[in-house]
Amino acid sequence: MKTATERLTSLKNLLFEATRRQSHLAYEVDEMLEEWEGLGLSNGQRDDHAASILKRVQPHLVGLSEFFARCNEQCKEAIKDPFGRG
Repeated sequence: MKTATERLTSLKNLLFEATRRQSHLAYEVDEMLEEWEGLGLSNGQRDDHAASILKRVQPHLVGLSEFFARCNEQCKEAIKDPFGRG
């Protein structure tokens, strides 16, 4: 178990990882919107198509949610046990 000091000094790593994940999400969203615009050119923009496209974002959102949940738990542990004696 890491100490509170180790958790604090590793916040830049957390930020780097969060930014990396956000970049992947942004790329996927751009791809999704491009696909949606393409459907519009062929009069194919329907709600069922939008739902199908939205499925692609779910893994990214789940990954972000799980990542931040783990970070939050690690932070709580460090606050509860600052010396990492666990």
